[in-house]
Amino acid sequence: MKKITYILLFIILSAMQLKADYWQKVESIPPAYKGNYWLDIYFLPSNPDFGWVCGFNGMTLRTTDGGQNWLGSSVSIAANLESIHFPTQNVGYTSGNAGVYKSIDGGATWTNITPAGAAGVWGNYFFDKDYGVVLAGGCQFGQDFYRTTNGGVTWDLFSVNVGETGLTDAIIYEKDGLGYAVSSGELWITLDGGRTWALHKDSGTDVWQEEITNIGNSFLFPYAGTTCGGQGADGGMRFSTDGGDTWKQYSTG
Repeated sequence: MKKITYILLFIILSAMQLKADYWQKVESIPPAYKGNYWLDIYFLPSNPDFGWVCGFNGMTLRTTDGGQNWLGSSVSIAANLESIHFPTQNVGYTSGNAGVYKSIDGGATWTNITPAGAAGVWGNYFFDKDYGVVLAGGCQFGQDFYRTTNGGVTWDLFSVNVGETGLTDAIIYEKDGLGYAVSSGELWITLDGGRTWALHKDSGTDVWQEEITNIGNSFLFPYAGTTCGGQGADGGMRFSTDGGDTWKQYSTG
């Protein structure tokens, strides 16, 4: 009996230590970038040694060793970058109210490829190095879905005007098929690779929904505030396991 007790105690202590070591603070951020407010992070699924972060003040970070060391670069002064996505190790995109920027050297330098006339830019998603979408508009300006097939050289625009729902994030699964986007209180769908979009499911009240995560029929949306634009003292998660027909909501305050 004493031996079993010791074994159980060892397992519990080991689990506690594992939990304590699960998250470690990154200390290798360059001095000029420490203290910045970061808004999105992406690691390359085919090689997770490569990762990128974007945030306030047009700042980005990049790592090639799984987060052990980081280098920084900036695309614009005093402008926020909300979304970052790299379909390859070298070619990637970042976007936000600074506009849309492209890198062909793994995030070391960036080129402005913002579509002409785009306002209220937020998230982006690229199926490959050339084919992707960028979302823009806002709660008072309708919804603008920009699509490029040549890495941002030219853009097609699909616009609709649904009141009080600001676009934020998207996923494209097929160039000519399925994709999803999220806005305040809404889930959108495309069946032609982002050429056209339609409202698909309501997730609840029209409060700001920051991002979209999807696996099969399950969707997870983090939300903020009590309004379309995210103002108000609330925040949390909305989760559906039936394709968006029903939702559970958890408030974190």
